[in-house]
Amino acid sequence: NDDGTVQRGKDVSEFAKVHNLKMISVADLISYRQRREQLVRRVNEFTVTTSAGEARGLAFSTPFDPVQHLALVFGKVRDAQAVPVCLHRESILSDVFGDKAAITSALEQFTEEGCGVLVYLREGAAGVPSSALSEAADEAGEGAISEAERAELWREVGLGAQILRDLGITSIKLLASRERQYVGLAGFGLEIEETVII
Repeated sequence: NDDGTVQRGKDVSEFAKVHNLKMISVADLISYRQRREQLVRRVNEFTVTTSAGEARGLAFSTPFDPVQHLALVFGKVRDAQAVPVCLHRESILSDVFGDKAAITSALEQFTEEGCGVLVYLREGAAGVPSSALSEAADEAGEGAISEAERAELWREVGLGAQILRDLGITSIKLLASRERQYVGLAGFGLEIEETVII
């Protein structure tokens, strides 16, 4: 129950104080590990024809899941400044039958700027929260979500950031359907130069 959780939290705080130990959250531990360990691995590379032209497709896996995540790379992006990037979380019903405006807008932006990256994160995999969780967190604000939810959202950021780092990207122009704060990206060597609502 909630009272038991609160009591255990107090017990841990007291133990840490008595033994002069530092306390960190689960999210802090995850962020530390993801900044220092490479958790994504490039497993395949192929060519994809899209409405925005030919792209280099790259599949990435993690040690946690059998599913693979996808990056579509348009043009030369390694070491470029303010590379247009769209981080898209898989939502089967929406992606197949719903409004595809965000992806279409991102592809148009890539065509206009001559380069860009679409990172397609598989929903429900370790590190990719469900759409419902992410939307609830956006609506509630970062301070109102639980530690577990914050950890899930952080893993999404870390997974996308590690894929971008693997591609040699350090500076991005984030293409998003709504304003979102991605705190801690600097720890991955990534700088958001601007956010463009699409």
